[in-house]
Amino acid sequence: MRNNRLTRLDGQLRRVPRRRRLRGKGSPGEKVKRDIEFERDPAGIGHVCVPIMWVKEKTKRVFYEKLQEWRNEDAQHNSTAKEEYRKLLDNVNNSRTLTREEKDEILIFLHNYERRRCTIGSVASRGVTVTMENIPKSLALHANGELFLQKRTSTMHIYYTQEIIELACRNGLGALVGDGMFSMHPCTKEKNGQLYTIHGVCEGKVHVPLLYAITNSKTYSTYAAIYGELKGALARVPGRHHLELRIILDYERAAIKAARRAFPRATIEGCAFHLARAWNRRGDQETWLRGPFAGIWNKWNVKTLRTSNIAGTFHSNLLAEVKKKRPPLETLVKVLKSMTAQSKAKLLHHQRHPYAPEPLRERDKRR
Repeated sequence: MRNNRLTRLDGQLRRVPRRRRLRGKGSPGEKVKRDIEFERDPAGIGHVCVPIMWVKEKTKRVFYEKLQEWRNEDAQHNSTAKEEYRKLLDNVNNSRTLTREEKDEILIFLHNYERRRCTIGSVASRGVTVTMENIPKSLALHANGELFLQKRTSTMHIYYTQEIIELACRNGLGALVGDGMFSMHPCTKEKNGQLYTIHGVCEGKVHVPLLYAITNSKTYSTYAAIYGELKGALARVPGRHHLELRIILDYERAAIKAARRAFPRATIEGCAFHLARAWNRRGDQETWLRGPFAGIWNKWNVKTLRTSNIAGTFHSNLLAEVKKKRPPLETLVKVLKSMTAQSKAKLLHHQRHPYAPEPLRERDKRR
């Protein structure tokens, strides 16, 4: 061992005999004078020291880091072990941080699925089932730590992002549109369960979802909790945004009563579409306009937001995105959470370009 020493050759650490000249690839040789001395500092030669086993070690590291990532996932995985295995191979093959040599070594190391199946399957299949009683942090919080799930009970979840509400207020929030969708509630046993959304309309042009509520019932106490939560969020924004509002709802007594109590100075209006449907149902009665809804039926001189179609269109698009009725709770919350950035983008654009024309649908352009 005393006749050998560590030195650099072709970018790798190797032992060479005493008094042997070193001729690295692309660099002049350096003569060893004694066991630990060189004619000049070898660190001054342009090179990168790479251990011989570095690629194999990095290969194992990539695999074990992925296993650790799967272990730390607190949401349920809907994919199989083979799907995760193929996804890992695809990520390695398309990686921009790995060299070609490293990619090849990792793919060779992972080439045999059967040898990795048990390891991947036992780790990737671990997860917490997402229920109304159990929501993991990955769904309850945004990546920056901001709360998304604001209120949780066994029968109701209320989701919203305070930043979006503040942006909406700064952009001239003037109206709220509320509507429910029964086919989005994850549990098929809850006949009265629904996804209830409240949208904010800024200056009559930009509209974004402000609040999502997954509820098991349609009672007054449920709506009181929803509108009370929204009132608290608006009250935390400097200004008096929660006082002077228009609120457009369908003709559900419990929702109207709860909205009036939470926002006593707001103008509560009914949806013209639901009004027309009520006319068709009760067209043979002469005095029905004198009922408790007479004050919110009037649509005279109302030129904007005559209906709650904003919320209805949102629900239709949401159904198309989740691709089935009554999706798993995890799927639904992930989709709703992913819409936060889109809402922020729309509000920021309106803040910078407040006079930009409102985009029209194709059928409206042809008129």
